[in-house]
Amino acid sequence: MSGMTPYYLSRLAIAVFLVGFLVLMGSPWWIAGPLGLLVVAYFVWVPRSGRFVSSGVVGATPLRRDEWAQTITYRSGLYGFVVLMLSIGAVIVYYGSILGAEVPVTVVSLAGVLGMGTYIVSDVALRRA
Repeated sequence: MSGMTPYYLSRLAIAVFLVGFLVLMGSPWWIAGPLGLLVVAYFVWVPRSGRFVSSGVVGATPLRRDEWAQTITYRSGLYGFVVLMLSIGAVIVYYGSILGAEVPVTVVSLAGVLGMGTYIVSDVALRRA
């Protein structure tokens, strides 16, 4: 057994639990199955992604973030949060002051997508720098 085997087995158990939970909650198997495969693919990708370093611990939690990765995560989160708050503020001012109407939920959802997109793009850009 390699040092990462307990990690992979624990993550496989998480994916199986997720698929089972989704099926028990009424989700069709043809949605839960591929979603479980995506979760397993993500857990296989994570150790190779460079986002985490191996701490040398054998077990289910061998991955840790070093200071560099934490700094990038915090900075990307800050950028995404600032863009989210500024866009929601602009939407509220526009709909409240200029149009005098209620803010549609879809517009607020788009602001959330903009904030998440900012987080992802800045995370990738900072990791490549």
